[in-house]
Amino acid sequence: MEQVKGILAERWQLSVDEAFTAFRTYARSHHHQLTRLAQQITDGQFDTDQIPHPTVPSRP
Repeated sequence: MEQVKGILAERWQLSVDEAFTAFRTYARSHHHQLTRLAQQITDGQFDTDQIPHPTVPSRP
């Protein structure tokens, strides 16, 4: 679980907490088991672009 949080945080340029919240929200709303979805992501078997995630506001 920690690995997938780090993967998503890096891909999306978010904090680990923000990435996990998006991941958990998606998994729950699509009836995915968290550990199974996390394994699919770390194995490269799931396209993380399917998960809506917050965007980082652009910095001036």
